[in-house]
Amino acid sequence: MSVCQLEYLCVCIHDSNKLNKFHQQNKLNKHF
Repeated sequence: MSVCQLEYLCVCIHDSNKLNKFHQQNKLNKHF
């Protein structure tokens, strides 16, 4: 893999982690 591909993967993983946290917070908010 090239460095560009690795950086792209890292960004994708980072973004998906942010999305997961966002969804978890939304679920929590709906419970209250």
